[in-house]
Amino acid sequence: MNLFATILTTSSMDIDRKIWQTVWQNFFMVVPVVSITFHSFDNMFKYFNHNNISWLIIDEAGQAQPQYAASAIYKSKNVVVVGDPMQTQPVSTLKQKLIEKLCEKFSVSFPDWSPSKVSMQHLADRNSLYQTKYNKTLVGFPLLVHRRCQNLMFDICNKIAYDDKMIFAVSPPKSVISDILGNSRWINVADNNSTKGKHESKAEFDVLYQLLKSIVNKPNSKELLECNHYV
Repeated sequence: MNLFATILTTSSMDIDRKIWQTVWQNFFMVVPVVSITFHSFDNMFKYFNHNNISWLIIDEAGQAQPQYAASAIYKSKNVVVVGDPMQTQPVSTLKQKLIEKLCEKFSVSFPDWSPSKVSMQHLADRNSLYQTKYNKTLVGFPLLVHRRCQNLMFDICNKIAYDDKMIFAVSPPKSVISDILGNSRWINVADNNSTKGKHESKAEFDVLYQLLKSIVNKPNSKELLECNHYV
């Protein structure tokens, strides 16, 4: 590990390519999974060649521009691309007019290749052996079973982005607080005395105080006070 740390902090010009790869291979024996950004990949794995990395997993690929992943994919034997093309589009610093002109000059279809519209996930789905149409979007393996968010958040996202096709698979948690306050909901607090530039609102704190007070005043308040409360 000391040698690995030394290599990372030493100029690459002073290290033999084979030593660099050997140290990384030994590091992977101890830490088999390494998380890294595309911006750091080329510097960290500069001496890796084609197919030197066994597995590459690209997360949040629906937000990644394809060109950022080119080097990592080239150096990997197997690539798993995980992302959601229905969510946030790739962030591009290029102006759309410039992208349109470049596509026109090189006879490239703007809807199919624009880095501001087409993500790494789009290209992976386009080349997947198994494909399906989902809301007019071509996808590879759609993961429709959702196991993370509770309602109401799930219902809202499912209706807005997924045309109610997602499957809710989260067991409702047992909550003493929910038994007292009811299901999750938004509380509209009208505050005409808020100060511009300030995030504090006395009206909101008053509502919160009443909610906490209603919890503490219950017979089983001792059990509730032992729970972790987050505001």
